[in-house]
Amino acid sequence: MVESQKDGGAGRHDPRTLAGMLAAAVDMEEQIGGGVYADYLKRENWPAEMEEDIFETIQGLLTTLLDETKKHKQIIAILVKEYGHDQKS
Repeated sequence: MVESQKDGGAGRHDPRTLAGMLAAAVDMEEQIGGGVYADYLKRENWPAEMEEDIFETIQGLLTTLLDETKKHKQIIAILVKEYGHDQKS
């Protein structure tokens, strides 16, 4: 289970609770969307010799992945609201 680096894993990502598991899922989606995909949307992170139409195709597909990641976060937010209280899983 992913542990929070901010709090040393205490509380928020306690894998023994449903709330902790859902918090870890939210963090994973944020890391994917905010880091990996977002970095690849920047032209300067790709080889200079790459043809512009290829980059635009890649950028379009990655934008789709970012949109899907946002949807995943929304789904997890619903789960957190409904089931994210501190009960043992």
